[in-house]
Amino acid sequence: MSVTITNIKRTRTGNSRRVHFDIAGDSSYAAGGEALAAADLNLLMPEFGGGLLATDSDKIDFWISEQDVAGGRSYVLDRVNDKVLAYDGGTEVAGATNLTGVVCRCVAEYNVQPSG
Repeated sequence: MSVTITNIKRTRTGNSRRVHFDIAGDSSYAAGGEALAAADLNLLMPEFGGGLLATDSDKIDFWISEQDVAGGRSYVLDRVNDKVLAYDGGTEVAGATNLTGVVCRCVAEYNVQPSG
């Protein structure tokens, strides 16, 4: 299935951008992580004009996730495989786990190079 990303707040300082967003899980977590779609990355980083591919998660310099209150789970960015991994403490959640209702607030930072 996939995760659902909802932007909450955006800030900027010079070329640096920070986005606060929520990630919500779905009813059947994919073992090894949920693939990030190009649409997810373009939602998080609109300054790239919608031209990001699903393989562009390496443009994110920093990512942190709060733990959800109910279960202590969090979401980790796997830049190598362009996926979001769900963790329960220090262990990845098992495949097919129902993460419906698991929502974590995250922050990502990235840079936008000036054109020209």
